[in-house]
Amino acid sequence: QKTSTSMEKEEVHLLSLPALPSLNSIQNPSSITYYPPILRQVWKWKDDTLGNGRDYILPKPRALRDFNSLLVGQSFTFLEDNDNNSNGGVKKRKVVVEECATLSNCARMDVLLSTKIITTSSSNNTTEEEDGTLLPITTSKEAVR
Repeated sequence: QKTSTSMEKEEVHLLSLPALPSLNSIQNPSSITYYPPILRQVWKWKDDTLGNGRDYILPKPRALRDFNSLLVGQSFTFLEDNDNNSNGGVKKRKVVVEECATLSNCARMDVLLSTKIITTSSSNNTTEEEDGTLLPITTSKEAVR
């Protein structure tokens, strides 16, 4: 017999993009810490679109509005073990971005996200999507691989 419970909560997340050192400002290029390509790409986009602040920062409200609108309404779903459930059930979490604010200057870019998290716990070995598709259970260890 399948039983499920659902719970909603809201959370606020701060994503802070660290400044990357420029090659011109570093005395010893071999001492540069590795930064993932996606981080360099985001900084390039930030500098190209919002300004790099070397002279001064010009407000870019339309660019920030467009960036924020890309994030608002986005959602993702993941499954995890329900360790508190002796029946071997799973938890399905759906995270929805409800609001977004971005602060940017020459040295930083911060994105503040207000999210709604919908958690559904199930007591059997599958969980059903809205369209009836059954999703397999993955344990935390399997998800890391």
